[in-house]
Amino acid sequence: MKRTLISLMVAGLFAVVGTSAMAQNVTADDQKAAVDTNKSPAAVTDTRQPNASATAKADYTAAKAKAQTDYKSAKAKCDSMKGDAMLTCVSEAKATRKDALAMAETQMKNNK
Repeated sequence: MKRTLISLMVAGLFAVVGTSAMAQNVTADDQKAAVDTNKSPAAVTDTRQPNASATAKADYTAAKAKAQTDYKSAKAKCDSMKGDAMLTCVSEAKATRKDALAMAETQMKNNK
């Protein structure tokens, strides 16, 4: 239950970050096109793809760093436990990190 809730929160975070990054790219491209109105439409190049790729890579790197930080934080909480409780706690921390990394990778592949 706890892992599912965390996974859903992480998915929501990526959805919000992805949406806001795309909105920023569209706005910037529209402004550039407005400035370049004296050029013919064929002369205006589409710059969204390199920006989207760079944004996807930056988001992926940030997500990896956040997953690692969250894992270290969760694992530190497990250190005070003993026995099966500690094993379960560490296992959940690893599973959460693995889910976050997989989601980050999927998000990056979808944004390319």
